[in-house]
This record gives sequence, structure tokens and C-alpha cells, in this order.
Amino acid sequence: MAKNKDLVRVSGQDTPTKKRQQSAYIKCNKEEDVAVYNKFKKALKQDLPTKRKIFVDFSTIYPGLASDIDKLLSDIPHCHFIASPVVVPPAAATDGKLIVLMSGDYTAEKEVAYLLVPAISQKVIDVGGNAEKGNILNPSAHPP
Repeated sequence: MAKNKDLVRVSGQDTPTKKRQQSAYIKCNKEEDVAVYNKFKKALKQDLPTKRKIFVDFSTIYPGLASDIDKLLSDIPHCHFIASPVVVPPAAATDGKLIVLMSGDYTAEKEVAYLLVPAISQKVIDVGGNAEKGNILNPSAHPP
């Protein structure tokens, strides 16, 4: 997946550069706060995307935060947010054994799932259109 030229990575200090604004897929793998997404929203509002843009968050975040980010990005044309927490340890990615719980826009989920399987994931489980669901159902998000 990292070799896909349309995929870019976002970290907490990142700003929405031109490359990131033009990318079809934006991968977030840290617990980003809404401020990072607000930067993207502001940049995307100034230069509205003409093609589909999918934000994929692989971190385990609070379900309410996933919902807030989804609402924040959903009012920008062609933008979608997919919450995709990983169920097994990240080390399993080297063997392509990850299991990802995806929630959000169905067509965006399907598009991203084809990039993940079999590259780094053995299975993607669609848990529904509500962006909160993936993080609610993730057992690693709720330690005993």
C-alpha cells in the first residue's frame, strides 16, 4: 500500500500541502485531533476537490471523534472519512495479517479495501455507514 502513488500519510504536525490536497487517499495513523482535519478542511474549501478524496484513519480513536471528523469533512464535495481501526497488533502488517474494521461511506470503504487486501490486510470487515462503529466494535479500544 505504501507504494501507491495516490496515497499520502498525515501526522500530527503535517499541513495540507499541494501534494496532499491532490491525493485521492489520505492515510492517518496517529490519534489526530480535529485541528489537523480543520487545516485540511480550510485548504480544501479554498481549492475544492474535483475528484474523490478519502481520509482513512487507522488509529483507535474515541468514537465521538470519528463522528466529529466525519461531519467536518462530509460538507466538502467528494470528501469522505473512513474510520479503520486495526484489530490485531501492527506487527502483523509485515505478514499481511491485519484485520481492519471499516466504517463510513460504503463506496469509499470498498475502494480502500481493495488497496488493503492482500497488501497489508487479510480481511476488511465493513461495520456500517456510521463512522463511529469501527471504533465502538474494536476490542483493543476497550481493555478489560
